[in-house]
Amino acid sequence: MRTVSGWVVGRSPVLVVFFGVILGLLLPAPLLAFVLPAPVPLILGPCLGVAGLAWLVSWMYPTVRFDETDLYLGRRTVPLTSLTRVERTFTGGHGPTYLIYRLVSSAGPRARVLLGGGPLKPIGPDGLAALRDLIATAPVVAPADGLSEDQRTLLARLKVGAAVAVSAAQALREIDEARGVQPPQVIEPPWHSEEEIRLFLEEHDAAERAIAARPQGAARMRRAAVGGLVVAGLAVLGGAIVGVVLEQSDALTDEANMLVALAVVGGIVLGLLAGLVLCLAHDLDVRRGHQIARRAARDRQGGGQGLPVRYLDALALHGDWTARVLLATLGSLGLVGVIVGIVIHIELGGTAGAVTAIVSGVLGAAAIPGWRQLTRRRNERLLEVVVLAGPQASLLVHGSPVDLAVGGAP
Repeated sequence: MRTVSGWVVGRSPVLVVFFGVILGLLLPAPLLAFVLPAPVPLILGPCLGVAGLAWLVSWMYPTVRFDETDLYLGRRTVPLTSLTRVERTFTGGHGPTYLIYRLVSSAGPRARVLLGGGPLKPIGPDGLAALRDLIATAPVVAPADGLSEDQRTLLARLKVGAAVAVSAAQALREIDEARGVQPPQVIEPPWHSEEEIRLFLEEHDAAERAIAARPQGAARMRRAAVGGLVVAGLAVLGGAIVGVVLEQSDALTDEANMLVALAVVGGIVLGLLAGLVLCLAHDLDVRRGHQIARRAARDRQGGGQGLPVRYLDALALHGDWTARVLLATLGSLGLVGVIVGIVIHIELGGTAGAVTAIVSGVLGAAAIPGWRQLTRRRNERLLEVVVLAGPQASLLVHGSPVDLAVGGAP
């Protein structure tokens, strides 16, 4: 019996306890305070938080073991020959950064394996060696998507947080690189003459000019939004300061109190509107870049070394900030409404609290299909980027094609 991934909580116990205590103090403890006397909620809440977080992490990253005939994914046992698919996920951005492999059995069960990143501790050298032997032994099928291995790697890097199927050869090469037993793959530039380099750089410069020449209406909207945010901040800060000064000097009349409240509330509303305009400006700017890149792709018809990198960069940007902010706001308001409804029901009884919680939950849940639709459109566009990159995908995975061209070719 060989172990690929043991109990993940045992690899990071301090981290799970720390965040579990914080989670327990934020959510279970306040709710328990309505039904249990002090200090029971302050003790029971963190315990529930730690237990809940430990269960969640263990569910996300179950133990993975195998022998000569069977594969053990958590509590499920499947034949080793049923492991036919491996998916690679990279999570990054503003949160924790992880490299994750998901082992998918044709019998149904699947399990994530944490290869790298933090703050959760990934599998060690023994786990990497066991994972390599597992993938080398199992009949992992290469994805039938028409993409090269470098294109799939590029797609996995672009689709942060999404799973991309990889071939066994690609997985083994990446595991060997992580183990340090194989040097990173070096890609030779595809240019063989000064003329090819010159043409490539001319196309890149033309793409830069085309993107830079797009209409600048979004820039004016962005400047106006930033100005609105500054005014909103000054209004809120000034109103708060005036209110404190007047209150301490016993000069806060009803009329002055109303003016201070209008300044603060007006500043908050203006700030929200300015933030929305800022998102709209970003989306407008990005979508104009998408239009220019797609027009260039139609004119070029995918020839040569693929679409110039500047067009690929423009097409890879996300122009759905506004929709995502609105959906996130709807979901957050729904969650707050559920909590408020529960508190009202506990405190006052009756049906008002229950109705508030149910209606808020429905409104919050309505954001889920919208979010999934936006994610699906993002993934489709990123696949378009990888396809248009063509042979450049190898260069984009291992470096910058422009830097390679500027540096010269043999």
